[in-house]
Amino acid sequence: MAGENNNQNYAQPQENQQSYTPQQPYNQSNASVPPQKEKASVILAILSYLIPIVGFILFFAKKNSKPKTAKVCGICALVSFIINFIIIMVSVKLGLY
Repeated sequence: MAGENNNQNYAQPQENQQSYTPQQPYNQSNASVPPQKEKASVILAILSYLIPIVGFILFFAKKNSKPKTAKVCGICALVSFIINFIIIMVSVKLGLY
């Protein structure tokens, strides 16, 4: 009988055990507010086109916080730089500069 008491202390494994899966923590900031789309700033794009160095600075300053605005500023600055470079090269070739 002593041997039978020892066997009763051990629990039998259950076949229908569910494994624990951790759930994502509840994030209150995303609960009720739908994500808003970022709009690129037209004024910063125009400023980037007129003064390319400002566009490059804005690109590097805003690339993490506002990626769409940064991309537009960078593209406008690059396009302005290329157009200005072409105009200067044509002017030098024609002897106007």
